[in-house]
Amino acid sequence: LVRRGERVDRLERVGARGFSPPLEFATTLGGFTAAIVVGSGNHYVRSQMSVILNRSVWRAMWEHPCDHLTIERQREVLDSVRAIQAALTAGDADGAERELRAFHQRHADAVITELARQRGERPPASPPLVCPGPAAADSDRLEARLTRVEAELDALRRQAADA
Repeated sequence: LVRRGERVDRLERVGARGFSPPLEFATTLGGFTAAIVVGSGNHYVRSQMSVILNRSVWRAMWEHPCDHLTIERQREVLDSVRAIQAALTAGDADGAERELRAFHQRHADAVITELARQRGERPPASPPLVCPGPAAADSDRLEARLTRVEAELDALRRQAADA
């Protein structure tokens, strides 16, 4: 709790300065995420996060940021972090999970939109999730999307286990 609180405080200080370079903002945000992953004590999650961050397309996004490009987006992310931290501090694991899933989905949506812009393409007409902020985490639309994503992940896990 202390480590995560320190990371939120650091992100609050970055946010208080106004717009930050996207890589600086993402790196500071990564400290919060790392505190959650490390604090979970789940070695599998830690190893998977390492793979995602170091051996995939996500690494390219650290080198060429595709999110956190505006002060408005940085403020939205900071609001999400506050909501996640509040739920975790209150012991509301389900609420924290919903907030964290919505946070990651909004990140994916922002990245997809930015990659389309960089390529001169139109972003998807209907992004996977349009979620304006943490308060939308309880919406039926989000729950339906998360249920569908979990079913797809379960199918992939079964497929991998059968292979």
